[in-house]
Amino acid sequence: MKNIKALIEDCGGITLGAIGSIECAATAADDHNALTMLVRRSETLIALLKRLDRAIAEYLDTGETADEINLPSGLTGPSRWRRTAHSTCTVKTTHATTR
Repeated sequence: MKNIKALIEDCGGITLGAIGSIECAATAADDHNALTMLVRRSETLIALLKRLDRAIAEYLDTGETADEINLPSGLTGPSRWRRTAHSTCTVKTTHATTR
């Protein structure tokens, strides 16, 4: 989990735990940005941390954040969407539905 380690060594951090009505989430942030916010699926904590590490790597490579917590307007249920540094939003739904 080299990306988590590098983030923490560079004054960033990660958080694991409940967020609002979400039982378990993993988030990563640096001094200025939320890099990724993941909702725990039916996976072990180790698997969630590995997914978080991959999402941090993707942010470092592309500048895109992964956000499974804050759904764009009109979506309900689990989904994953990405926001680039230019604030364009791409929705990748897994089981989400529109209202």
